[in-house]
Order: sequence, then structure tokens, then C-alpha cells
Amino acid sequence: MIMSLLNDVQKFIEAHPGCTSGDIADAFAGYSRQRVLQSASKLRQSGRVAHRCEGDTRRHFPRLTERAQEPEPQPVRETRPVRNFYVGTNDPRVILCLTRQAEELESRGLYRRAATVWMAAFRESHSQPERNNFLARRERCLRKSSKRAASVKSGICQGITWGLMSNKYCQALVELRNKPAHELKEVGDQWRTPDNIFWGINTLFGPFVLDLFTDGGNAKCAAYYTAEDNALAHDWSERLAELKGAAFGNPPYSRASQHEGQYITGMRYIMKHASAMRDKGGRYVFLIKAATSEVWWPEDADHIAFIRGRIGFELPVWFIPKDEKQVPTGAFFAGAIAVFDKTWKGPAISYIGRDELEACGEAFLAQVRQQAEKLLREMAA
Repeated sequence: MIMSLLNDVQKFIEAHPGCTSGDIADAFAGYSRQRVLQSASKLRQSGRVAHRCEGDTRRHFPRLTERAQEPEPQPVRETRPVRNFYVGTNDPRVILCLTRQAEELESRGLYRRAATVWMAAFRESHSQPERNNFLARRERCLRKSSKRAASVKSGICQGITWGLMSNKYCQALVELRNKPAHELKEVGDQWRTPDNIFWGINTLFGPFVLDLFTDGGNAKCAAYYTAEDNALAHDWSERLAELKGAAFGNPPYSRASQHEGQYITGMRYIMKHASAMRDKGGRYVFLIKAATSEVWWPEDADHIAFIRGRIGFELPVWFIPKDEKQVPTGAFFAGAIAVFDKTWKGPAISYIGRDELEACGEAFLAQVRQQAEKLLREMAA
């Protein structure tokens, strides 16, 4: 079955030149994401496919030379159903919404974000001409993004102070993502919030419309800040006034670092900025370690909800395990939910079980799935 998966992944890359690791993993939902990414890594290392890294994106291409001789196929004991390379529902309303969002991001010069949305539209559509157009638009955005980053690095564009390569923290992240394999200890700030935990918190303290700390691909909201944007350089209150909702953050815990006098990371400065934004207005909700002895602990938060039970987090989608030992073995730490909101009328402290929080999130997701299935039935009728 391993050789079968390798061959299938190679065929997918040949049929979809320029696809990312995330595209490949999404296309093979019948396998674990880790196994699919390991297969893609083996293909790259063996020279059966080519790849190119652009920023934080690794893209795969078929080899133009003759493919290596493959061993004779061996009989297998089981067969898997044919995998559907279309991962979306082909909903024209969703495609239209994504198209408009991507065009709006392009008009604002946010090319990397626009490229992400064009890829989402590509996945949603089943029309090959439409998919080809979305890929072409995505390629243009990636080229423009690369040119902008290069101009920042060379000092041509002095007005862009937060370009990818001018920020050492962001540069380190790009180098980490582009490594051929990773170890758990390298993940650092890039652990992802599980969906059921996020939606559970959203049910209790949302609705969330702005994700404060993301790498773009793991954003939980349509509006978000990446490390390149630097959330600490922005006015969250003004953004929430436009979006009409609350902000969520799973903050980075790495040591405080600066760029041109502006802090990028550091929990002490993140909590300080949250307090300042709270005074201006808006609700800011953080999933944090229950570390009350730390100097950054938010004593001035309007509400703290301590979570009974340790919280486990998910690996980033770009993580390629170096060996079989690079698998999370359990929950990470005791957690708490810090709420900054000067209009808060509830108690200062509360407690909630992890299982209860997860159940809230699962219930919300079940409702979303039910409504999506209902919509699909209505469209098919």
C-alpha cells in the first residue's frame, strides 16, 4: 500500500503542477495527513518529483526527465475506494464569495492572502476551466508577493517595513517551514488550536471575527493578522469596529523580539497591547497557559475562565516528521481563557471543564454540518 500511495501522490502532482503540500494532503483524505506528507517528502528526496520553495510555500512539479524505474506491482490484500481529487462541494455561491474576497485582497495589495483564497476557490470548484483560472490568478499573486518581499529586502520599497525578509522572526519561520523534515521541539509558536476548542470558546465568548496570531493558512477567522503583519503594530479596536465582533488569539510564547523598535513577540507585550485595546473598546479573548506566576499573567483581564483538564494542540500543516518519534504523545498544559472587555458584567473568575468546552464546540460544528447538508439537498432537488 505504501508504493500505491507514492504512485498516487506522484500522479496527483503530475496532474496538478504547482500544488502545495496542503493541496496534496487534502486530496488524499483517506490517509492520515502525516502519511501523505511523508510520501511527498520521499518523492522529493528520491528525485521523482521536483519542488520549489517560494516564501513559506513549497510547490511540487513533475520531473521533466524520464521517471525512475518502478518495481513490479505487488498484490495487496485490500483495496481502497477511488479518491476524489475534488475536495470542495462546487457551490457557486461559495465560489463567488471566495472570488470577491480574493479580488478585494488583491486590490489592497495583500497578495499572499489573496493567493490563499484563490487556492480555496480552486478546491471548491469542479470546473476545469474555472480551476485553471483560479490557479493562474494564484500564481500572479505569488509572483507579486515575491517581488514585494524582494524589494523590501533590497531596500527599494522603504515604505513597507513589515516585509517578509526584513523581519528576522518571519525569516526564521520561513526557513523552518522549508526544511525537508522537522522535529517537535522546533514547532514553537506554530501549534494550532483544535477546531472543537476554538468553536467552544467562540460559543461562550464570541462571535469571533478577527484572529490575532496566525500563519495565514491556520486562521480561524476570515480576518486575521500574520507574523508578517505583526498584530502588535495594529489597532485592533478600529478593526473590530469595522467587523462587528470579537477577537481571538492563541498567542506565541517565544521570547520577546523587536523589529525597528516595534515588538513582534513576547507575552508581556501582547497582554499590554490587549489591555490598551480593551480601554479603546472591543472584546479580546485569549487561550493561554494557566501560568499565574508568570510576569505576563493578565491580572487586569476582566474575566479569567480556568479550564479543568490539559489542552492538546495540533501540529502545523507544513510539519513533516523527521522520524517516527516526532508524534505528540499527550496534552500540553493547563489552560485558561482570558477576556479583555470593559463592558463585561459577569464574574471575574470561572471554571469550565475541557470536555465541556469540547462538547460545546462539537455541538456547534454539528449544527454547521447539518445546515450544509440541508443546503446541498435543497440545491440538488
